Amino acid sequence: MKSLDQNVAVMGRTRLKAHISMELARVQAAFLEFVCPRLLNEAPPSNRDQLIMLEEDTVGDGSAANRIFGLSRYHSAKESQLT
Repeated sequence: MKSLDQNVAVMGRTRLKAHISMELARVQAAFLEFVCPRLLNEAPPSNRDQLIMLEEDTVGDGSAANRIFGLSRYHSAKESQLT
């Protein structure tokens, strides 16, 4: 949640956060997959496939992005505000 806090701070906004269990998240995702397309004609904000990907806990090699975009591992949100 630290990165979420940093993103919200950079945008100058506040957001309500709540920790929920994966079981509840699965129920919510299934419900939203059914309701959003039918009632709102739009995609749900989260779906069951996204939850599966969150559970996989895989991280790719970021060295190519660091090299191409000149990123450093310790680049902070405050530094982003300065540029």
